[in-house]
Amino acid sequence: MGRHEIWLLLFCSLLCNLQPSCQQAYNTMFSGDSLLSGQYLTFSNNVLTMQSVCNLVLKRGGISIWSSDTSGGGKNCTLKLQLDGNLLIYSQNNTAVWSTGSNFQSSWPLRPHPSEGWQSRDL
Repeated sequence: MGRHEIWLLLFCSLLCNLQPSCQQAYNTMFSGDSLLSGQYLTFSNNVLTMQSVCNLVLKRGGISIWSSDTSGGGKNCTLKLQLDGNLLIYSQNNTAVWSTGSNFQSSWPLRPHPSEGWQSRDL
């Protein structure tokens, strides 16, 4: 490999480390964050996915252990964590399809929890 190829390889590696799409999948949502259709959070062997059929699914070790049961509520839905900690699924036309109904009067992140998968506040 020539000198120019090595520099190009190093530059691309550095650039990739700066781009979110090249980094590890995220495992925490903060107030105001969204998960678009097809995006997911991952922690250990848990994966929380916003599916294209508007269903939010938690899988542990590849096995589905929880679902929002909102399949058919729309296409290309979005999961949003509001500033008050309420977690909602919105359809493509911005209609709320599902909600946790939480209102903590302050912002709480949705973060990994060893036994629960994810939780939005300390209980």
